Amino acid sequence: MKVSRIFISLTTILLISTAVWAQDKKTLARSEMDKYVVSAKAGVVNIIEGNVTVVRSLPFAAPESRTLISGDELKSGDVVNTGANGFVEILLDPGCYLRLGEGSQFVFLYDNIETEKLRLTRGSAVLEASAIENFISIETPNATFQIIKEGLYRLNVDSDGKAGLAVRKGRAVVGSTIIKEGKHALVEGDTTAIAKLDKKDVDDLDSWSKDRARSLVAANSRLSNSGLRRTFNRSSLWYNAWVYDPFFHCYTFLPYSSGFASPYGWDYAVLNPFWAYNYYYPRRNNNGSGPNGGGGTNSGGGSQAGGGSRGSAGGTTGGGSHAGGGGHAGNPSSLGGGTMRTPTPPSFGGSADRGAARGSAPSRGKSN
Repeated sequence: MKVSRIFISLTTILLISTAVWAQDKKTLARSEMDKYVVSAKAGVVNIIEGNVTVVRSLPFAAPESRTLISGDELKSGDVVNTGANGFVEILLDPGCYLRLGEGSQFVFLYDNIETEKLRLTRGSAVLEASAIENFISIETPNATFQIIKEGLYRLNVDSDGKAGLAVRKGRAVVGSTIIKEGKHALVEGDTTAIAKLDKKDVDDLDSWSKDRARSLVAANSRLSNSGLRRTFNRSSLWYNAWVYDPFFHCYTFLPYSSGFASPYGWDYAVLNPFWAYNYYYPRRNNNGSGPNGGGGTNSGGGSQAGGGSRGSAGGTTGGGSHAGGGGHAGNPSSLGGGTMRTPTPPSFGGSADRGAARGSAPSRGKSN
């Protein structure tokens, strides 16, 4: 009899605990959905390690240095400094990350309207770009580099002002010189020397940047499509975006469509859950033209059968989305033929609520 009472008591406690655990789990899932935040702004500080400070550019006020923290938003003219063992990751356009190593200084010159410019005055930086909406200018004391294609870039500015850019993937320009993938450019005075890149030449910043890329792809894979749909509507997820994941405590990249991958070799599995709806049923303005500058609605040069969905000629500006040889199903991609490679992502454990199946769409970069 005593054993029976003990058994009944334990069973009751177990049932109550299970009910409470289920309620907590449901509440946590709802909290996750409520905390999803979408942003398209550049300048948000995503992750900081070590000592990082900022000098704010404020009108009618003396410059004042203060500690930079994750979640801060940089304004045009702000100066960021990293100390010993200091690392910082800053969001630029959705899909494009800037990471600074120790002993570095850069000036944020974006205005979130037209200007997409940075100034690296000393130290080192890595630019990881899975998507580029416009060319990015990076000024140094002796040269200005233009990032013109998705890829992976490493910049160094020596104490004497010498500037170097390594293009691990992608393409860049300095003056009239094109820096191709696998090349390194060193600018000293009016001279630019191009050499083959040593792929084994990596340091702590390169390793940290790769680890961050892996974490961000993992964060993307764990985004909940049902949570995204419940939190947002399709008009708020019309383009590439940053989405804050409360479990990883940082923003990750949410592509507008399939076909986007980190230049480190992992693809972004979760994409805009409204993409299929927006793609097949695009918004139209009063005169019936396509969503982003195409010439028609369902035929002749518009969004679905004519000359491009986000431009007028292949890829980003490529020749049509469904039947015109570009857009989502066409061949060209940014600055060259072929679609963007979408390799299998690494295993991060657990299951992800993945959305639409991966397609073969090219990336949304600039075209020649």
